[in-house]
Amino acid sequence: MKHDVLVVGGGAVGLTTAACLCDAGFSVCIVDAAEHNTRSPQGPFELRVSALTRAAEHLFTQLQVWGRMDPERLAAFQDMRVWDARVSGEVHFSAADIGEPWLGTLAENSALVAALTAHLCDVHDDLCSWRQPAELQALHCDDSGVLARVSGEHIEASLVVGADGTGSKVRELVGLETRVRDYGQTAVVATLRTVRGHANTAWQRFLASGPIALLPLAGDFASIVWTTTPEESATLVNMSPEAFNEQVAQAFDGRFGAVVWSGERGRFPLRRVEATAYVAPRAVLVGDAAHTIHPLAGQGLNLGLMDAAALAEVVSDARKAGREFHARNTLRRYERWRKTHNVATQNAMDGLRWLFADRPMPVRLGREFGLRAVNVLTPLKRELSRAASGIIGDLPARARPATILGS
Repeated sequence: MKHDVLVVGGGAVGLTTAACLCDAGFSVCIVDAAEHNTRSPQGPFELRVSALTRAAEHLFTQLQVWGRMDPERLAAFQDMRVWDARVSGEVHFSAADIGEPWLGTLAENSALVAALTAHLCDVHDDLCSWRQPAELQALHCDDSGVLARVSGEHIEASLVVGADGTGSKVRELVGLETRVRDYGQTAVVATLRTVRGHANTAWQRFLASGPIALLPLAGDFASIVWTTTPEESATLVNMSPEAFNEQVAQAFDGRFGAVVWSGERGRFPLRRVEATAYVAPRAVLVGDAAHTIHPLAGQGLNLGLMDAAALAEVVSDARKAGREFHARNTLRRYERWRKTHNVATQNAMDGLRWLFADRPMPVRLGREFGLRAVNVLTPLKRELSRAASGIIGDLPARARPATILGS
């Protein structure tokens, strides 16, 4: 059997790609390195959480996936506060200012994967097949189609999608090159509880070594992402719980009171990876396989989800118009659409990272002026709030509110 599309990667972006494609009538085969799980996570919150934008929520609502998420594991936040440890001034973003019920929602990555898997199994069982746990071993793409060897089995398709992360095997096998920049920073992540709680707000404070963010989880739990030097990250991960809790409280200048509990800690190095091209003959990249971004604004997963929706829209439009959906010019339309936005976002995050690093006094004074100015310039703050919520720009149709999609 020859599939329309072979999706390599069973994470949130790969499964979203598959869901969008199946919803458009494409037959899909998913290659996943792990066994799939349709059950929502139980017990302690996992370390891998993401701040999903309103655009991502619209996408999952229209795919009928959002309703499969356990509401007890989700945390919508209405406000965001950003400040600098070395200067005065603070910016307060509010969902009320842009007419939205909230700015975004924190969700565990495993919960999203479970909901997408359940959706594909329940709704698209006739169009979606799985190879798992399985590994892509070889790939050949030519005018006749795609031939892949997956854990010893040969699979045919018309198009292959690389949704297999930063170290993408698809990208390697089709010969797409990357530009890599090591940030020289490491992110420490943990779940914790504080005396004063999170107030349904996302908080970020810029320190000399990098930003520390506190993101609301359900109940009075919160997730932190502390970007710092590799040396300090090693110290933070290996110190006692009591010492770590004290360090976190100090990093936030006591704004949340004492940290009364913290769970396991993890860390991961940060680097920018950018594929020089997103497409090759009969092949296309989405998500981290095409781009990774600094986590200071929490946009990494959201960019990949918009890639998935945009790709499905482009290939579906081509097939409806009687064109080959796998043709290079069709895929190039997707590349032009998404690469422009993704690179601009990567550059913006790099600019913010540079601006809020440990800079000379004139730059620090400029930061203080900028924070104060943004907080009082309501039109500018509204646009920044809309950007953070993912509700502006050239969005795929499924990422727009249902009222707009149906109008």
